[in-house]
Amino acid sequence: YIRIGFRGSIKKMLGKSMALIATDGPLGLIWISGTWDKKVSKTQVISVDLCEASREIETSVSDESINLRLCAKLLIGIARLLARKAGYLAADAAEAMVRMRAAFKPGAELPEDNQKARAKTITILNFDDLDPSLDLD
Repeated sequence: YIRIGFRGSIKKMLGKSMALIATDGPLGLIWISGTWDKKVSKTQVISVDLCEASREIETSVSDESINLRLCAKLLIGIARLLARKAGYLAADAAEAMVRMRAAFKPGAELPEDNQKARAKTITILNFDDLDPSLDLD
């Protein structure tokens, strides 16, 4: 319970904390991720700048505008978002690897109409357009 004498300083501290973790605040998605991990969509996870969020947490802690419990929730949120970003990156890399293996496997054949390139697409008409630093000899 809050005593009347401390009301001004506590209100001031809570006001800064609530402004930081509001849904549209700079740390809103971080706090939501730290509290409810599954409520953040993939597009929101990708859009969060974790470096900027960690700097914001650092300045808020040094200014003493957030308490340690809130700081812990925010750091958990950053860790969860970082893990999800790493998972998305691993899934994208695995999918790219599967597609490259399928494209370059020995039995893969081009369709009949695409087996030969047109002479115009593979012939250089003007050698002056080439990069002069290339060694053509």
